[in-house]
Amino acid sequence: MIKACGSSVSSRSVSLRWAFIACGALTCVGGTAAIAQASQAPTAAAADPSPVIADIIVTAQKRSENVQNVPIAIAAFSASTLKANNVAGLSDLVNVTPGLIYSFQAQSGSPFLRGVGNAQTFAGAEAEVQTYIDNVYYASGGGAYAHFNNIERVEVDKGPQGTLFGRNATGGVIQIFTRDPSHTPTLDASAGYGNFNYKEADVYASTGLGENLAGDIAVHYDDRDGWGKNLFDNKDVYQGKSFAVRSKLLFKPSDATRITLIGDYGVDRSELGQAYSVIGAPWSLAPGVPAPHSGNFYDVATDYTRPGKSEQYGASLKLDTKIGDLSFVSISAYRSTKSTGYLDADGTTTPFLYGFDKRDERQASQEFQLLSSTGGRFKWIVGTYLYYNKAAEMPGLSGIPFLGFGASRIDVRSVMTTKSVAGFGQATYDVTPTTHITAGLRYTHDHRAQTSRTTFQYATGPGAPPPFLGLDVNNYPNAAFNALTGKITVSQDLGQHALVYASYNRGFKSGTFNNIIFLANPGPALDPEHLNAYEIGTKADFFDRRVRLNVAAFLYDYSNLQVNIFQNINIALRNAASSRIKGIDGSIDFAATTDTRFSLGFSYLDAKYDNFPNAPLYLTNPVTAPNLGGGGFGGINISAADASGNRLPFAPKFSGFFGVNQRIALGAGKIDLNATVKYQSRIYFTPDNLYSQGDYATLAASAKWTAPGGKWDVTLWARNLTQTHSYQQYSLSAYGVFAYPNEPRSYGARVGVHF
Repeated sequence: MIKACGSSVSSRSVSLRWAFIACGALTCVGGTAAIAQASQAPTAAAADPSPVIADIIVTAQKRSENVQNVPIAIAAFSASTLKANNVAGLSDLVNVTPGLIYSFQAQSGSPFLRGVGNAQTFAGAEAEVQTYIDNVYYASGGGAYAHFNNIERVEVDKGPQGTLFGRNATGGVIQIFTRDPSHTPTLDASAGYGNFNYKEADVYASTGLGENLAGDIAVHYDDRDGWGKNLFDNKDVYQGKSFAVRSKLLFKPSDATRITLIGDYGVDRSELGQAYSVIGAPWSLAPGVPAPHSGNFYDVATDYTRPGKSEQYGASLKLDTKIGDLSFVSISAYRSTKSTGYLDADGTTTPFLYGFDKRDERQASQEFQLLSSTGGRFKWIVGTYLYYNKAAEMPGLSGIPFLGFGASRIDVRSVMTTKSVAGFGQATYDVTPTTHITAGLRYTHDHRAQTSRTTFQYATGPGAPPPFLGLDVNNYPNAAFNALTGKITVSQDLGQHALVYASYNRGFKSGTFNNIIFLANPGPALDPEHLNAYEIGTKADFFDRRVRLNVAAFLYDYSNLQVNIFQNINIALRNAASSRIKGIDGSIDFAATTDTRFSLGFSYLDAKYDNFPNAPLYLTNPVTAPNLGGGGFGGINISAADASGNRLPFAPKFSGFFGVNQRIALGAGKIDLNATVKYQSRIYFTPDNLYSQGDYATLAASAKWTAPGGKWDVTLWARNLTQTHSYQQYSLSAYGVFAYPNEPRSYGARVGVHF
């Protein structure tokens, strides 16, 4: 078995694991002491206003509701909470959301939630855990590079959302909501600097543009040098740079009507998911010539590294108006994402095999909603969702293996088109003032078509073959997928600040074509995934809302999983038979005083394949033996084996975090101290469970001084203070195991102004 961490990292992880457990115990002890002190000292309590945990408004059911009143497992975060916990982007949510994992590869990110997800990121490959920003579905994995600088709130809705969300999210939904513009002139700006020559700048400005019109603009920029060196040319690797701008116009022609127009543009240039280290399974062009390797965790040895580029833009128009007692909502959106990634496919300093991957994905959607009033015992919503996506995947390879064919390069252009229409409805009936039943249904019709063409490029000149020879490789018919999904939930209020609930949800992910393939037929469309989810949970606030406990236990029956498979130089999806996921997750928040807060999150998963008889098996080939899949010697030989009973990839048995927030008055100003420990147990990258990342823990911290009046502040921040070495993705091919590392220890300072 290949492990990602050495013994020093392992011992550090064990120590931090005990620190995590100790912190949890201290939370309970400290909480008991604080509550006892408050009950025994009423005079002091009167002088010090009683601390409470603030309410967070969410829209998991397409209505604005207090998160504590919604019978769904939700991790919700305000903008201030995100800043306090050093959450700077979408992928940073893993530090405060147990059970959530992000995997990055080839300019795309793939989220996993409660063990549900997939690392496949070809154009048109929709995620099981979907991302929505301001109510718009982001189909492309490039949206995972979203940076936070004008956020109002973020919510992670766990479990299948097969009724109310546009693309039938199987594993959950991540919703991001940005600030609405204000007529009050507002300016928030910050600039910072950190190690690795990291530079960042953010600007948010808003003002009124007329009696009923307001607008804003948010701009983000960051730039960093690399985390390591390429031993081949001594250049930086894992460097990155990004720029994003987002603007919103809000028009209120009357008290009953809101019209919101949003536009955004972003570009990211990064070697995250491009550069890698080759670990284990060495291979070489000839016996006795081992693959080069490096001693430094972030160093690489390759003759070909280039930052990838992801560029995206989009626009949306939302109309929200009243029709009598009813609310009508229309959301129109268009998005475009283009990306290019580069790869030294052989993983050595020898000019043997190179790859690149270009993607062009465009989508358009239209959603209509009609909602009843919130008064009365019966509340409902009905709607329809129309969706179109055209995704072009254009990979290529060049190098020595193709010279035998007389070719200089091979190119593939594969285009998948998706057309979808869905109708949905959900209703909640108050059987009694404290007992509620919610039921919903959604019918989805998806139509997918794919064309794929492989082209050999030949040398030109006298006597040379034609410069291009094309081969159509997809002769399979178009595919249609229909599904009826839904939910039923029973919830019971136990008091003003507590409820229990039980629910059943059916999730569905449409069948799809393999949209990236080399020298092989993509094959027929895969079968759709189905997930039956059973869940019970409770949400409760105790001790005058100073303690909040949210816990959910769940059971998933999951069939026809679309599993990521490595096939020599190919990456494809294949249906696995079935799996079962059992688990429990939750959070505890404790406001010990008005200035001291603790938070604890945890997730336990038992996620295994029930039946996967022909799973891929990736065995290390001796470096003295011929490589059957890619030429040379050593590397990986790929065969098949039964993976039934193995754990699902990216499904840690345990994960959690513990955070402390302490505010200290300093004259008329204040200091905010924050620290968060995150722990994650072992995860597997492949169904054969031969390749894994060992358990590890990381520590993030910040200290923020706010000047009197709050007009400006200074923040010192640090992530991965423990310098834990960990990987966020393995990619396997005939040439070995390519490992993509997580961020090293990073720290810096930031100055902000607010008017």
